[in-house]
Amino acid sequence: MKFIKTLVAAATLLTLAACGEDESSAENYVGRWVAQHGHSIMEISDIGNSRVEIDHLTLTFGTKQNSTLHGRIEDGLMVVGEDMFAQSFRYDEQTNRIKASNTTYRPVPAGWTWKDGYEMLED
Repeated sequence: MKFIKTLVAAATLLTLAACGEDESSAENYVGRWVAQHGHSIMEISDIGNSRVEIDHLTLTFGTKQNSTLHGRIEDGLMVVGEDMFAQSFRYDEQTNRIKASNTTYRPVPAGWTWKDGYEMLED
């Protein structure tokens, strides 16, 4: 009987623990995002274990520059880079934006390209 009580208590604790918000989830960051001021797109993919892969495309003076970066989710922030060169991104649930130090990214509508212009990106 004591074993059953222990088993029920353990199952209850596991259930309650699963109900808490997962601060290490990449779910809010996954998708395609465009910088509101500038010519930059991030496509973020969850690669598991609180890690993300970011395909970053920049259009500068008509030249496309593509890079792939890796980041991690820590305390609800997406952190890219290491040590003093790390940059943190924060997802703002109220505005559905990702914010970095001086840049705000908004979700990209399905099928959008730079050729479509910024009109499709207006709220």
